Amino acid sequence: MMNFFYEIIFNFRYTFFTCQDKIALSQYPNIHSHILEKLSEDEDGDVRYAVASNPNTPVHVLEKLSGDREMWVRNSVAINPNTPVRILEKLSSDEDWMVRKNVAKHPNTPVQTLEKLSGDKDWVVRRRAKEELEKRVGMPTGIPFVFNGSPFTSVQDTLEYTDTNAVESYLDPLVFEIYADLLKLSREDV
Repeated sequence: MMNFFYEIIFNFRYTFFTCQDKIALSQYPNIHSHILEKLSEDEDGDVRYAVASNPNTPVHVLEKLSGDREMWVRNSVAINPNTPVRILEKLSSDEDWMVRKNVAKHPNTPVQTLEKLSGDKDWVVRRRAKEELEKRVGMPTGIPFVFNGSPFTSVQDTLEYTDTNAVESYLDPLVFEIYADLLKLSREDV
């Protein structure tokens, strides 16, 4: 923890820092978390953006910045590689499409959140979420085999355990034929 004397000196000097000084300081890789916390309270959105971009920013600071009034600060939180799942889930409902798109792009975003975003009102968010689902699950998003709330994590799981009647009502007829063929082939291999 930063000692009291050091904190007094820092707070005094902080008043003389320019915006560029604060941004440079917040991007320093070995900066103390206490200083990042102080910088996250700065009135300038560019400084808060730089703090949210730092991969060493503590989770409690990212949590606070995820509710920032500036979209680009929240967007920076969505991009930060250390943003935890609970914050990403919160940001998946952000009012700005860019924030939601970057939540869909984040490697820590859970599949369930991606499924939700694949039905987003904005086409860019939907497309990004579907691309990410395709990468993670390994099946083209034109054949939606991961259903909301589904525990399935692979094509094989889905083929083995999914109720065919429920699938038929969800998929269009051509896709259902392909799905039924895959289901039949998977059961023959067992």
